[in-house]
Amino acid sequence: MYVERPLGSSTSDHVASLSCQPSCLATPDEVASRYGLSTRQRGRRVVDAAVDVRAIAEAVGVDVFGIVGVSGGAAAALGCAALLRGQVTRCATVVGAAPINAEGLDFAAGMSDESRRDWTLGLQGVDALEEEWLHIVEWIVGGLPGLELRDPERAMLVAAFGEATRQGSGGFVDDSLALVRDWGFAVDAVRAPTRVMMARADGIPGAHGDWLVRRLANAELLWVDGGHFGPRDEPEMDLMTWVGHGGPNP
Repeated sequence: MYVERPLGSSTSDHVASLSCQPSCLATPDEVASRYGLSTRQRGRRVVDAAVDVRAIAEAVGVDVFGIVGVSGGAAAALGCAALLRGQVTRCATVVGAAPINAEGLDFAAGMSDESRRDWTLGLQGVDALEEEWLHIVEWIVGGLPGLELRDPERAMLVAAFGEATRQGSGGFVDDSLALVRDWGFAVDAVRAPTRVMMARADGIPGAHGDWLVRRLANAELLWVDGGHFGPRDEPEMDLMTWVGHGGPNP
């Protein structure tokens, strides 16, 4: 997670950003350098991220803030918005999925083979995830082959993903298990204005975004070009600016 103040906002407007797996997207190096030293919490649920976010906000002196979750961090952002109603002013998710037990949603319908495989590994449990972790480390060390990225983006992701390997597979395993269990909160408990960003070429189908927007009290669905890793610099910057300029919610 990192906290920043968007350009042009007041000193009370901050945005907390939660990571995708296995580490953060667009995270400043000075924050990424500490990510890999986080203490492992076995058996944690998605909603437990709210405890960490509240503690970090208190530590940096931030009372209210917007929150953004990318990929696997999207669920955690919604959990924070649900539990920290008095602090979260606006919420956004980027290429995130609906809960695996979402009522009325055929979870895997329209999902890419790669995305379906990722979720299946979580359901298979620790041994399957530990084996997958070995392949992920090899992929990181190899420079993220298969991703179409500009050189600066690739270098940033290699550094950030590499940082997430410092204490082994624990973070990846626990994130994956948390996402396929009950999240620990009801999506319809989120009251903050929310934007759900989905990518047209992503492996997570648009039905997931539709499901979330129908159940969130005040939500808008945004579509962008590209896949899970973009590129979508301008739309994401616009989204961050929107999140950082929210006011108090009831």
